[in-house]
Amino acid sequence: MKIENQKHSADEINDIVASGEALKYDDIEILIEAGTSVINPSESTDCLRKAIFLLNNKKRTPDEEYFLGYAWYHLPDNAVDSVERNRIVEEQLKKTVGYGEGCANYMYAKELLGCQYYDVGQYEAALSIFLTFEKDAFMKNFNQGWRDVKLAELKLCCSLRLNRIHEIESRVEALFDIFCIVLGNKQDDNVFSSDLALPAELIQTLEAILKNEQRK
Repeated sequence: MKIENQKHSADEINDIVASGEALKYDDIEILIEAGTSVINPSESTDCLRKAIFLLNNKKRTPDEEYFLGYAWYHLPDNAVDSVERNRIVEEQLKKTVGYGEGCANYMYAKELLGCQYYDVGQYEAALSIFLTFEKDAFMKNFNQGWRDVKLAELKLCCSLRLNRIHEIESRVEALFDIFCIVLGNKQDDNVFSSDLALPAELIQTLEAILKNEQRK
């Protein structure tokens, strides 16, 4: 996520989030960072709710439209009506994508919209979005190769979920290729960090397929 004209440095934001005092701030960036952090999970939902409240009560920029969708997307299941959340997330992310590349968070909004479709089982719609990204789009633009690995994984998952057997081999090859490229990217000092995408969705997909086969 890219925030333009940020008021605080990354280190300042990390310190505020770690302090557990993010709720004292009326700063969207701080609230969303705290709301999606594992440092203080007990205050995460309150931070996201406050960010949503602040965003709903102002004239929003294109990037703030994205932040609103992003905050709703990360609200936990036990804190919100899922139907309402899905509607708002899709609406906000579509709005952001509609602004085009002039919006700093255009690529992130498009990626998250694909993830939202994937989460609700609209695999055709998700795949159509994921396929619009070049294989190294995030590494090239933001030095975030782990996102490219995750996108390749999700493309494979979509093909598996849609039972498109003819696509599986090429999707596996693409996932392997980008994984190797990311690991070999000497500019990225964090390729072995927790940011490197873990294949959680692929594991879940294979488990679901296995269960379906066992029921037959």
